[in-house]
Amino acid sequence: ALPIYAMTGTAKMLFDYIAECISDCLDKHNMKHKKLPLGFTFSFPVRHEDIDKGILLNWTKGFTASGAEGNNVVGLLRDAIKRRGDFEMDVVAMVNDTVATMISCYYEDHMCEVGMIVGTGCNACYMEKRRSEE
Repeated sequence: ALPIYAMTGTAKMLFDYIAECISDCLDKHNMKHKKLPLGFTFSFPVRHEDIDKGILLNWTKGFTASGAEGNNVVGLLRDAIKRRGDFEMDVVAMVNDTVATMISCYYEDHMCEVGMIVGTGCNACYMEKRRSEE
C-alpha cells in the first residue's frame, strides 16, 4: 500500500515515491544497468491524449496529491525518474487497470481477448481488429 504522505502530499512526493519503488525493484533484480521499457498502469480519470500522455482530470480513491490534476501524469513520472538519476526507464505507454489486466493475461495466453475489473467500480475492455482509418 502507498503511504498516506504520498497519496495526500504533493504530486512530486507521490511520483518520487513511485520512482523510488521502481529503483528498489531494479536493485532487487540487478537490472539498473539496463534501460527498460515501462508500461504505466494509472487507474484514475485521465484525458488520454497519446499512448504516453494522459492529463489527470481528478483524483479518486482517497488520493489528493496537489499539483497533479490538469497535468500529464506520464510527464510527472518521467520527471521523478530523472530527479533520481540512478536508473533510466522508457515510459512507453500508459493504460488503465482494465487494459493492464487484459495485457498481462495475454502475455501468458494469446487467446485472451477480454479484461475486467470488479471493485469500487466495474470496467471491461476487449480486443478489436485494427482498421485502416483515414
